Amino acid sequence: CFVDESPVPEPTCAESHGSLATFKSRAGLAIEVVEFCNDRFDALVEMYNDFEPKRAAQGLPPVGRERIVAWLGQLQKTGHNLLALWNGEVIGHSMLCAVDPQRAEFAIFLHQNFRNQGIGTWLTEVTLKYARLKGLRTVWLSVEVNNGSAIRVYRKKGFQVSGMFGPEQEMTLHLEKTQETR
Repeated sequence: CFVDESPVPEPTCAESHGSLATFKSRAGLAIEVVEFCNDRFDALVEMYNDFEPKRAAQGLPPVGRERIVAWLGQLQKTGHNLLALWNGEVIGHSMLCAVDPQRAEFAIFLHQNFRNQGIGTWLTEVTLKYARLKGLRTVWLSVEVNNGSAIRVYRKKGFQVSGMFGPEQEMTLHLEKTQETR
């Protein structure tokens, strides 16, 4: 993500717009997706502190509380961050890191205890709808070629391979050319 050094205050949870979506996982868990707010910063740090495997995707998330805090602080300045909550606990994080006003890099992380339940698919869907609402026209991501489950989700949502970089592939979605799938 592009790093902008100017401070951008994030809303507190009381100031944010509330729930963006709610859904049930395949295991029947009630999941809520909300915009990131400062009140949940420590909970997000804790999710990443407990995250496995460490440095799973292109060296992310970073290892160690201090590095996680610095990384998340930069992400707050570079775009839009959504959180997946279960019983108020942060279990997932998606981000749209602005490259310019119409393009952003997309990334998603889901705590290991909540994978393979459809939560990542739903969080991706909500994030793409959010990107459209924010006026983004293009979203791209980088994914390891051996991450078959993620690639299947991205293809289902309309992403297409746009480049290969060793063990990673870049995938791009042109939002103005796609329609919402749900």
